[in-house]
Amino acid sequence: MHHRTPAGLEALAARAAIAADAGVRRALLRNPQLSTALLRRLHGGRRLLEQHKLVVSRDVPEQTRRAARELLRARFSTAEAEERVELIVKTEGRCLTSLAGLPVDAKTAALLCGRTYSSTLLVQNVSRWGACPTALISHLLKQELVRRSPALKLALQRHPNAPADSRR
Repeated sequence: MHHRTPAGLEALAARAAIAADAGVRRALLRNPQLSTALLRRLHGGRRLLEQHKLVVSRDVPEQTRRAARELLRARFSTAEAEERVELIVKTEGRCLTSLAGLPVDAKTAALLCGRTYSSTLLVQNVSRWGACPTALISHLLKQELVRRSPALKLALQRHPNAPADSRR
């Protein structure tokens, strides 16, 4: 945890048995000398939800959070549609601020459109997401939660990707 050089951390994590230990991994992540390459090795293959937890963690230095955010963005682009949907839904859309500008594929949009929404926070975060697909906005406008809330409906109608017929 208090090692002073990135080379020493690399040597320590070179042994798979040591790097596999959760306590050692946590201590490495808290060390400000952690290199981006070592972070990729430790967290590159993890699920999107675990990577997002690292991005928002206050226990790790800012430079590690920044590198983790870039790792999350790269991994989000290549992840399976189901894993993307899981990340968006379980974080109630909070992850979308870290993923600004990244579009989703048709399968992810279809999976998001196939859900019933009951979380106001999730709908609010999706309405602020610049890359939100038009089909998802249309789907959200049909949800009971949005029909009962004029503020949510207005936020979705003002979205740049909102369908033209919803603005009337």
